[in-house]
Amino acid sequence: MRSCSAAATATETRPPRRTARTAAAAAALILGLAAVAGCAGDPIPPDRLYALPTLAPTPTADADAVVAGADDPVADDTAATARAARPVLALEAVRASGHLAGARNIAYHPPDRPLETAYHDHALWRQPPADLVAERLIDCLRAGGRYSAVLRADVPADADVSLVAHLRELVQDQTGDQVVARLALDIDIYDRRSRALLVSGRYRLGRPAADTGIEAFIAALDQGLQAVCADLATRMQ
Repeated sequence: MRSCSAAATATETRPPRRTARTAAAAAALILGLAAVAGCAGDPIPPDRLYALPTLAPTPTADADAVVAGADDPVADDTAATARAARPVLALEAVRASGHLAGARNIAYHPPDRPLETAYHDHALWRQPPADLVAERLIDCLRAGGRYSAVLRADVPADADVSLVAHLRELVQDQTGDQVVARLALDIDIYDRRSRALLVSGRYRLGRPAADTGIEAFIAALDQGLQAVCADLATRMQ
């Protein structure tokens, strides 16, 4: 007769033996999960967008006001006299060269490599540098009061003079603890009818910033752009 213990032994099922391959796969999985957890602990910082300070709004003639009275001979004579004193300016274009043509990252010269241009990783201009300079030129030329209107080239109005600019440099330059906002900007103003050159300026400015921060650099840069506008208004008188 078969014993109970013998029967139990006959029906017992043994667990599968873990192989070396299974152990290696488990170890690799654990290491992978640990690596993912480590990466998750260092999130990528968000991009910060920067713009020039906002100027106080200045009343200026709009496109309708510029062409008003076009069918009235008396109004035409009066308008012509007024516009000879305070012409209407159209900003045709601001071109950018080099890194400024395509990059929105704020550029700087490393203190230990002053001839090299580098870029802040997560500090960007809110718009392309050429557009940023164009908007500031329009704003501060309007504020200067020298022109009866300052318009964009795509505004359908009869302007008297045209402004064309070439942005060559816009960079944060640091030497030791001193930061300088460097701006290189070429500006030509033409008579729109005769195409005669009225004003030509080649501006190479360096404005010291209050500290090494990006906000201080932008404030110094804006001072330089407003100095350009002030000089243009003086030279057009």
